[in-house]
Amino acid sequence: MNAQNELIMLVVRAADELGIDIMLIGAWARDYWAERFEMQGNIRTTFDIDFACQIAVWNDFERLRQYLRDRCGLREDARRVHSLWLRDEVSMDIVPCGQIADENGMIAWPPDYENTLCVLGYDTAKEHAETIAIGDRKVKIIKLHWLALLKLQSYVGNPNERAKDLKDLFFIVRNYFDCIDADTRIYAANGIDSDLLAVEDFDLWVAGAELIVRDCLRDDAVVTAKIMEGIKRFDQPKLCMDFCSLNNIKYGLAERMLSSLQI
Repeated sequence: MNAQNELIMLVVRAADELGIDIMLIGAWARDYWAERFEMQGNIRTTFDIDFACQIAVWNDFERLRQYLRDRCGLREDARRVHSLWLRDEVSMDIVPCGQIADENGMIAWPPDYENTLCVLGYDTAKEHAETIAIGDRKVKIIKLHWLALLKLQSYVGNPNERAKDLKDLFFIVRNYFDCIDADTRIYAANGIDSDLLAVEDFDLWVAGAELIVRDCLRDDAVVTAKIMEGIKRFDQPKLCMDFCSLNNIKYGLAERMLSSLQI
C-alpha cells in the first residue's frame, strides 16, 4: 500500500471513531477522477491530500487532530495548524466546514479568529459526494463539478496564493464534456442539455464549463448562486488574464469559458 492510501485510511478510521463526517477534496480527488475518466492534459504534481471535515464546534476539529497525532502517529506541521504528516512522506490538510461557518460560509480560525476562509459550498458538495473504497475503508469524495467550482472560488478568495487552482480548474473544464453521459444528456433528442448543441461556435471546452455550473445548480441552486455572487464581484479582466496565461490559451477562449462558468 502506498503512503497516500495509508494516510487516507488512517484519517477515515479516526473520523469514523469520532463520528466526524469527512470528504476527500483537492489534488487527490482531481487525480482520482482523472484516472477514472482517463482525462487528458498536463496536471500539476502533488503528494498532499486534502480533506474537508464537517464539524459543529471547533473542539471537534481539535479532537480529530489529537486522535491523528496521538493514536495514528501523525506529526503536526509547526507552520500550519490544519496540516499533519505521515512520517516524512506525505502530508494532509484538513479544511473545517459545517456549523462553524457563518451565513456567508466563512470560518475564522481559533484562537484569535483573525484568519478567515470561505467554505461556502463544501456542505453541499459533501451532500452530493460519491463514496469510494480505499482498502477496507469507505470515504466520500467530492464530485468533479463541485471541485471545479470550489477551485474557482478558492482562487477568487486568495488570488496571490491560489493561482494553481486556475490550472486545476482548466484541467477539469477541458475534460468535463467527456466525463458525462453525453449520449443521454447532449445527443439524445430529449436530452436535458441538448440545447448546448445549438450554441453558435460550439466548443467542447466552453460547453464543459457550462455543464459544470448546470450540475452545481441542479444540486443546489441557492448555494451555487451565492458562490457566483462572490465570483462575479472579482476583477474579471484579471481573472481572465491569469486564466489564459497560466493555461497557455487565447484570451478570447478563456473569456468564453469563464463566462460560461458564471451563468
